[in-house]
Amino acid sequence: MQEHFTSKTHILSKEQIKSLESDAIAKCVDGLNSKFCASSCNIFNTVYGLVKKSKPFSDVETVIEIQIKNDVDMGSGLHSRTTATSIAAHIASEIKTKVFKTIVEKKLKICIIVDEAMS
Repeated sequence: MQEHFTSKTHILSKEQIKSLESDAIAKCVDGLNSKFCASSCNIFNTVYGLVKKSKPFSDVETVIEIQIKNDVDMGSGLHSRTTATSIAAHIASEIKTKVFKTIVEKKLKICIIVDEAMS
């Protein structure tokens, strides 16, 4: 029995079992991360839809409730009006960055019109 526990075959088998266990944990964590990302994407899409339709952020909780009733995975967080405001600000800054980056890359011209009545 002692010979078996010290043999190369036993040691290799033990190492393989350890690597499989660590792979199982990594797969589990990856699954949880992808589920969290999917629910966050659903929240971002909901907020973007409200902003695009010029709806008030007070509607976000109601819209999320409706989507949960329709079996859409909305996660357990990011359901408040203040979070919706932060998400909308983040989306706006990302869109602004993308637009300005495109303008700079394509060397497009910009025209700014200033109305004296507003200053």
